[in-house]
Amino acid sequence: MIGFNVVPIFPVPVFISTDEFPLDEDELDFINHLDLRVNEHGNLMSKDGYVLKNAELSRLRNFLEDNLEQYVRKVLLVKKEIKFHITQSWVNESSKGMRHRNHSHSNSVISGVFYIAGDKCPIVFDNNRTPRLGAFDVAFEYDEYNIFNSQTWWLENEKNKLILFPSSLPHSVGENESDTKRISLSFNTFVSGTLGNGPDRTELIL
Repeated sequence: MIGFNVVPIFPVPVFISTDEFPLDEDELDFINHLDLRVNEHGNLMSKDGYVLKNAELSRLRNFLEDNLEQYVRKVLLVKKEIKFHITQSWVNESSKGMRHRNHSHSNSVISGVFYIAGDKCPIVFDNNRTPRLGAFDVAFEYDEYNIFNSQTWWLENEKNKLILFPSSLPHSVGENESDTKRISLSFNTFVSGTLGNGPDRTELIL
């Protein structure tokens, strides 16, 4: 038997809240009465692109901000001088036959998805790094798939839980095959503070 270790160099940290945040009747009523439009993905999106600024969702915003703080301080270990802020936020609704095509989020550092309602349908993340193994595009067959050889990886959506991930990470959601509407709230973030440093000529004050 040959002994070995595997070092997961440069992993992509995807955060899943362990705590649930059940919405109350007033919050659900507010979400269910938002005006919607069809977006470029072919599913429905709230016309309001800043839904978390509404007082009706202040409790939810606090929950999301608390988890975002855990992610950037406990996982990414970003210094406290750098502040993370939720920028745009919107509600998604997918009826039967609707899906989210593969995309990433521009002008954002970390993005989040909070699941509100609907049958389970996983979010699918794509590997946007070197394809397959090594520097060569070689199509191997595998005995089984794992985080080291997969080009996609999916995470099941769980009602009342939050997923946070780098905004540049491509992701999609498959077709809703259920008669139950799938509802989620998505948001983007950006930072303020001093990034980099003067001597290295990387300083950026935001």
